[in-house]
Amino acid sequence: MNTRYDDAVREVAALLPEAVDLYADMGGTWVPEIVFPTAKAHPDDPDTVAGIDDGSIDESEYSHRWYVDVGGGARTEISDLGIDADPRDVAAWIRAHI
Repeated sequence: MNTRYDDAVREVAALLPEAVDLYADMGGTWVPEIVFPTAKAHPDDPDTVAGIDDGSIDESEYSHRWYVDVGGGARTEISDLGIDADPRDVAAWIRAHI
């Protein structure tokens, strides 16, 4: 668990205008993702999520950057914002891309 990343995700989630859930894949990075339950057209649709890649699985050009994954991977957006970005800027970027 990486408290710095956990705290950043929680801070951004608190700034979003809609109700969201937090989910951490215990088989993955353990960093929580922000889940948007209201972004589904139907209950069986895949989740739309946002989060930050902590680089713990593999380092790449996308590590340590915020992302949005719409509809279980139907569309993925990766920002230029990193862990030190202002949470308000991150929340605004996420809202613009879901």
